[in-house]
Amino acid sequence: MVLTDSKSQLTKSPLLSRTLSTNQWITRHPLLLRDLCADRNITSDKHGFKFNALDGKVNRVSYYGDYKVVDGFPMNPVGRTGIKGRGLLGKWGPNHAADPLVTRWKRDSQGNVVKDEKSQKPILEFVGIKRKDTGEWAVPGGW
Repeated sequence: MVLTDSKSQLTKSPLLSRTLSTNQWITRHPLLLRDLCADRNITSDKHGFKFNALDGKVNRVSYYGDYKVVDGFPMNPVGRTGIKGRGLLGKWGPNHAADPLVTRWKRDSQGNVVKDEKSQKPILEFVGIKRKDTGEWAVPGGW
């Protein structure tokens, strides 16, 4: 957004010329490509993807409704982000995902809910995994 006059009216600034941004990890990771979790790169509108529709086994319909497709590339339905391309996303268009979280209140040996000594709030525990590839903690699921 840019200011257009002294009354501080806001207008959209013109789109900047950006290079297409797709993280190389997505297009080179053998498991993602083998399992068809990642789409191939597209460089023009001659890619063959069917946006706003079921595209074979890939659901490219957005929960927000139809989204614009400009020069063969799907646009973010909630507005501009400053990024052209899919970044770290595996699919062009919507990337549907659901990550279940399993939680419980921490309890002592008698079954009473344990509270934090300082805040006196109950302590919430959750199921997590330590990733083998990065060593980071994450919720179970994903690729």
